Amino acid sequence: MIGIIRRYTRWPAGTVENLPVVKPDGTTTVPGVRIVGDLTGVPLLKFSSDSGARAVHALLAEPDFGRGGDSALETAIALAGCGSEVTLSYRKKEFSRPKPDNLERLSRNLIMFVLFGLFCAFLFNWKAGGELNRWFREHEYFPYNIPALLERSGQAFDSAFADPATLPGTLAVSLGTPGFYYALTYSVLVAVFGIVRVGRRPTPYIRRQKWVLALIQVFPLFLLPQLLLPWAGYNGFFDDGIAAYVADNLFPATAAGHGREYWRAYGLILAWPLFIWNVFTAQPLWWWLAISLVQTFVLIPGIIFFWGKGAYCGWICS
Repeated sequence: MIGIIRRYTRWPAGTVENLPVVKPDGTTTVPGVRIVGDLTGVPLLKFSSDSGARAVHALLAEPDFGRGGDSALETAIALAGCGSEVTLSYRKKEFSRPKPDNLERLSRNLIMFVLFGLFCAFLFNWKAGGELNRWFREHEYFPYNIPALLERSGQAFDSAFADPATLPGTLAVSLGTPGFYYALTYSVLVAVFGIVRVGRRPTPYIRRQKWVLALIQVFPLFLLPQLLLPWAGYNGFFDDGIAAYVADNLFPATAAGHGREYWRAYGLILAWPLFIWNVFTAQPLWWWLAISLVQTFVLIPGIIFFWGKGAYCGWICS
């Protein structure tokens, strides 16, 4: 028992490394540099949030906070371009001598932020079965018009896509659901961002990490629920025996889509609460409740114990 505790609590580098000297407000011995989060010495989310809040309040209390004209604009634009949430606080109604380019960039960033928010709201409602999704389905807008378009595309395509027991036929059914395009887009983005990151930092670690992330996203998080499991179902793999018993408990029969809720397979990789739909449903399935419990409280803590807290989110879930 003592050996396990010693192994779990040992310093990762083997020797104790000195932490930086940090005051309660996050300031350090280096002027203008503040430290918050894990580097303060306690790697817990609540302490990271508290130290970050303390640093922000300390910044707000500084007498020269909020002053500046064009330099404040440039700093805010630079921070926003890196993904930060920035609030401009200025003592006057208008900025002092701002450059026209900076004002234009500020307005453009605001417009892009609003458009991105509207797009996210549209995408969620379109995919998750809201009023927008119902309206698209009733009027046979994209993607609900895709199966009909395939039927009218010609005899060669018609015969290839008509039989769901074939891979093209299974694909034709998936093409008529919003979830297919959502998963496809996400898989492409993960692959592209991985290629870009490898190009910027072509280290062996980064290469292995991005390959693993891309393969997990493409196969178990896209091809498995969207193509492979439905194709197996159309070919009678889940009709009887132990396979039918497993499918009934994991992928219940439904009148929509492929005839079974194969989308639940996302929960095999995305543990609760990353994927809540297998737990918070009108009729939760006992198998998925058990799987989620084991994932969240056994498997992931085990992964963290042996390989660190970034092993799951850095190598498995993207």
